[in-house]
Amino acid sequence: TTPVQIPVVVDCEVASLEQHLDTLYYLNREDVMRPLRDGVQEYQQAAGNHNPRNQNSQGVREYRNVQLCGIASSKSHGMVYEVSFNKMPRVKWNATKRLMGGALVVLSSDRFQNNIMFGTVVGATQKEKDTRPDGRICLKMHPSVTTPQLFLADVSATYVMLESTIYWESYVHSLRGLQQLDVGRISPAIVDVLTCRDVREQQPEGTLTLQ
Repeated sequence: TTPVQIPVVVDCEVASLEQHLDTLYYLNREDVMRPLRDGVQEYQQAAGNHNPRNQNSQGVREYRNVQLCGIASSKSHGMVYEVSFNKMPRVKWNATKRLMGGALVVLSSDRFQNNIMFGTVVGATQKEKDTRPDGRICLKMHPSVTTPQLFLADVSATYVMLESTIYWESYVHSLRGLQQLDVGRISPAIVDVLTCRDVREQQPEGTLTLQ
């Protein structure tokens, strides 16, 4: 995704509550998307120079030889893809944050040139076996510009998968809330606080003002 350019507000007061909420939304989204964007660029540069990339860079974790094994049905997530990747015997899966349920990943079969797919990891329930040590997970795929119809995903291709080290699940609810927020139902007092408007003139007589 292309980062959104947000104008710098020199003084405290912003133009409107909508502008303030838009800024919060894009800043939060950028926190999650920037590591993936930087990781994709780093991967492309390393591939172009025929240099092996560090699979444990700061922003993303890389998984190779990823295959879409098939489609399964999940009660809570609907249609999901069963995905396999190279086993990682040195990883302590019972203690790692790798590929936790709700983690955001991006996959590509052409070095992130045209074929790009986004997905979130479907975590195993308490009654289900954790299949990560076996090199298998389930992904809930999300439509993108390059794959508007997910059933067109090439199950015969070999993919590279990058995982953001920023946990997507902790952001997604806030992002959805900001998108769905009804500005008209927010009280004027809260609007004044959020937009940094000067509310001192609205204070009743006898109110203590701290300098």
